[in-house]
Amino acid sequence: MAKLVYGGNVTFNMTNDLLVSVQRVMEIKFADSQGFWFEHEGQGAWFHPSIPVLIQYDDDKPIRYSRERTSNLADDADGLLGVSLGPNSVLARMEIVDPDWEKPVDSEGDTSGN
Repeated sequence: MAKLVYGGNVTFNMTNDLLVSVQRVMEIKFADSQGFWFEHEGQGAWFHPSIPVLIQYDDDKPIRYSRERTSNLADDADGLLGVSLGPNSVLARMEIVDPDWEKPVDSEGDTSGN
């Protein structure tokens, strides 16, 4: 597991793919000197640019970045409740899929829409 250590005493463990999205949201918010609430698997903290953060990825494998996940997390970070991820969170479990995966299929099995 990859980990994010916040303030030297709070550690959040997550997949590389999720961590890269959280890191990007932090970059966006911190660039504007904004903080946000972050909760992952029952542990939470107020993330603020004045608090040190250590990000460690668990291996050298390529990381699968999801713009959709990052966008959804950024929207949550802008909200009153902040980012809340857990084992049942849709965003935490979001996989990167083939773009054709979501094409509607009619009763004949046709994905062309004709």
